[in-house]
Amino acid sequence: MEILPVYKSISDFSFQEKIKAQKPTYALLENIIDLRRMLLEKSNKLDDIVKRMEAITWFNNIDDACKLLINDIIASQAQMIYTLFL
Repeated sequence: MEILPVYKSISDFSFQEKIKAQKPTYALLENIIDLRRMLLEKSNKLDDIVKRMEAITWFNNIDDACKLLINDIIASQAQMIYTLFL
């Protein structure tokens, strides 16, 4: 029969074109998943930093060396925020 080879040829071609058309969509979805994963990791890290910074505010009777370290921590945090959001 001549119909079966024509059907198979058209079907194969159609399938290949469908796969080609879906590749950009899959690539976009993979990039979105990667972005979500990266944002989640950064968010978790920032949550940890915020908790640690909040704990510092409750310290009492701090010597001058610790005050300098806290000042450096605040400066580093400000620089980190600038880097992340600007």
